[in-house]
Amino acid sequence: MGNKVQWLYGASTAVLLAIGCITPAKAQNATQAFVVTTCGTPLTTLTAGKNGPVMENVTGQLCVNASVSASITGFPTVQSTGTPIAVTTGGVTGTLPTGAVVVASNVGATNGAYCKLGASATTSDQLIPPNSWFAFTVGANTQLACITSTSTTTVNMVGGSGLPTGSGGGGGGSGGATNITQVGGVNVPTSGGLQSGALPIDASTSSQLHTDLIAPVVAGTARIGYVSDDPCNSKIKLNAPFSTSSGGPVSLIALSGSTVIYVCSISAITDTAIKLSFIDGTGGSCAAAQHAIWGSTTAASGMSLAANGGFTQGSGNGSVGVTTAASALCLLQSGTSLIAGNVVYVQQ
Repeated sequence: MGNKVQWLYGASTAVLLAIGCITPAKAQNATQAFVVTTCGTPLTTLTAGKNGPVMENVTGQLCVNASVSASITGFPTVQSTGTPIAVTTGGVTGTLPTGAVVVASNVGATNGAYCKLGASATTSDQLIPPNSWFAFTVGANTQLACITSTSTTTVNMVGGSGLPTGSGGGGGGSGGATNITQVGGVNVPTSGGLQSGALPIDASTSSQLHTDLIAPVVAGTARIGYVSDDPCNSKIKLNAPFSTSSGGPVSLIALSGSTVIYVCSISAITDTAIKLSFIDGTGGSCAAAQHAIWGSTTAASGMSLAANGGFTQGSGNGSVGVTTAASALCLLQSGTSLIAGNVVYVQQ
């Protein structure tokens, strides 16, 4: 069981109450302890001048009830005041006032100051926002350098010791009057600053966010983990085996609504010399709106195949032929040879 610690503040003194468990070394003449489930608060009523009972929890840790007082002093009366630094984009260095701790205050209302102990500073150093301050532990340093990213501002310095307290400082915390009006393109109130919880989004912004989320990815856009949008690469493929001696056109894959046929691979072998084409079109056998995919829409102008010759295209991992929407895939030959083969495809 870990120690439970609570700080109580009063004036300039802080009292630390520690109530919990410790694991002691075995004493040579240890008194048998009273075992409790957990160390409670208070453990027992103690009487001045009398020994209290020794108690431990079931894990063998000794129950104790102790208080420790410690004094933490705040930043006292200022020991010294330094010469204000008129900060510019070129960087300006000032001499530190006397004191172990120097509080640097950006008294400007518009521009932030980037400050660092030493003779130079960059915009990568400690930001002190407008109307705010930051405390530096001086050490062996004698100078404070500050720079702005735009225009000018003024930084005051006071020296002292102890723990600086107050508002508007500490770690370059926010302060001042600058209002944030947008976060990531989302409008926020121009008064009162940002509060915890969801950012307000008006109807137009919500509509735009929805549109951006459902919009298709622009062609050529780099995407993490992207492989391919090709249906032959990512969809379940179907087979359409065929065997025909008709001159055609002969339907190999029927049209279906407004879908497109993606040919992933195709093969065909003929028993006699012919001219062979694969086309798309509408109607039961591509009778209208014909387009050549391999060969020609004119039978005599197709691909010349020798007897027992064949045609093959594609490995199945990507599209090698695509029909127009709302079309069927058909075979067209110049004679009546027996042609057999298979089409691997995705239709969507």
